[in-house]
Formats: sequence, structure tokens, C-alpha cells
Amino acid sequence: MLGFVLLEGMKEPDSEVGKQARTSPPVRITVRVDRLIFWLAALCVLIELAFVFLDFGVNYSRWSTLGPMRRMFNITREDSLASWFGVSQTLLAACTLWFLVAVQSAARVSRPKRVGWWILAGFFTYLAADDGAEIHERLGSAFGRLQERAQESQIASGFWSRIYDWFPSYEWQIVCLPVFLLLGFFMLAFLWRELKTRRSRLTLLIAVGLMAVAVGLDFVEGLEPDHQWNLHQRLTEVVDLSAYTEAQFDEEPFESVRHFSKSLEEFMEMLSMTLLWLILIAHLARIAPRLDLHLQLDPDHD
Repeated sequence: MLGFVLLEGMKEPDSEVGKQARTSPPVRITVRVDRLIFWLAALCVLIELAFVFLDFGVNYSRWSTLGPMRRMFNITREDSLASWFGVSQTLLAACTLWFLVAVQSAARVSRPKRVGWWILAGFFTYLAADDGAEIHERLGSAFGRLQERAQESQIASGFWSRIYDWFPSYEWQIVCLPVFLLLGFFMLAFLWRELKTRRSRLTLLIAVGLMAVAVGLDFVEGLEPDHQWNLHQRLTEVVDLSAYTEAQFDEEPFESVRHFSKSLEEFMEMLSMTLLWLILIAHLARIAPRLDLHLQLDPDHD
């Protein structure tokens, strides 16, 4: 049970508002965190499944012939409803982490623990900005352009040029994935140490596993169709999907498989963030079941 006690804000001693604030009883808001987590989990998962269904129907099966409507429900686009939901959810998780930072600072926990919460809060804040502004994709594109210019100028002979020539998937994975992996391992180790219940730790493993699979799907999506690791192409060679995809979607099997792989990837990313957000809320309730929040204005404040 998470209780919030909001004490009075102070204004000028002689003002009516100030007198009322001094005589008003504290406002108590009680939050049943177990119920909150249950309903948040149900709501988020239902919304995420709805995005997958609407992408299949409205967008890819062309239930609507209007391009703007199809784009709005295209789960793979950065300007879709699903993208807005993902950014909002990541930002809420970041806000929860910043609240945890404030609680840990007020509780005067050890410096290494506070630094760990600061790192996670900053990382999730970046992820929210990244999802909204496509930062890692743009960094990868910029890296690719620089390497192409270097090759055109015949000056590409360094380490990064060799990596760029060898790496078969998206450029952003060369630039950003090592950092993401490092922070991901840090998050897993740090939260595993902080979370004390078996359920929270199991949920953490599921969330990190879903994110890892989503990154793997993204790697496959960036491969050329004739690449030996392209599982999408291998699937279309093993299973004859041409009759179905051409009748249902008016698309080649490879393009359909690739789209729904991206749809699955987006769903797994959203579900992973849902699970991480919920365990953070549960952890906040566990370490601070009662919070006294004092709102105080300067007596000279008008």
C-alpha cells in the first residue's frame, strides 16, 4: 500500500490562503499498488495486442483504402499510434526511476546504489527520447554516410571502415549496440541485486529476454534477402506462402514475413517495457510503503 501525505503549502502569514493552509487537515491518497499493477498490466497488454491486430487488419490487409489511416495503424512506423504509446510508456518508466532516485536520496542510501539508480533513470530517459526522435537510426545513417564518403575518397582503411564493410545489418548496430548491450547487462545485474522477490526477478529476466529477441529480429531484418543468415528468406523457401500473401496482402511472401517480423519486434519491445515499468512500481512500493511529501511555498511568495 502506497500512501501519499500532502502537507500544506505556506503562503504569506496574513493571507486567507495561508490561514486556510495552516488549518486544513492533511490530504491522504492511498494507492493499492497490487491492484494498480494488475490493471496497468491488463490495460497495456490489451493495447499492445490491439496495435498488432490493427496493423494486420487496417494497415496490411487494407481494411481501409485511405493511406493516412493505414499509416496511423502501421506498427512499424515511427509516426504511428503504437510508436506514441511506446514512447509514452518508456517516459513513464523513466519518471518512475527518477522518483526512485529521489526516494533513495532522501533515505540516504549508499553512494554506489544512488549512482546506479541515476544511471538507469538517465538511460530510460534517453530511450524515451530515442524512440521519439529515432536517434540511434540517425546516428547509424550518419556513420554509414561518413564511411561511404571515405570510400569514395579512397581514404577508408581504418578499423571502422573494415567493420562497416564486414557488418551485414543496420549501421546503427555498429555504433550504438555495444553501448546498449553494456547498459543492458548493467541494468540486469543492478536490478537483480535490488529486487528481492522471486516474482520480480523472474519478470526482469522475461523483460530482458524479450528485448534481446527483439534486437535479434532487428538484426535479421537488416540483412540482404540473399544473406545466409536471413531467416525470413529461409522461411519463404521452406513454406510456400505465395498464394496466401498475394491473395490476402497483395505482397510477395518475403515482404509479408519481414513486415510481421517487425510487427512482432515492436510488440515484444512494448511488452518488455511494460514489464520493466511494473516491477519498478512494485519496487517503489516495497522500499517506501509510506511517503510523506511536504509541499511548502516561500512565505514571501505572492
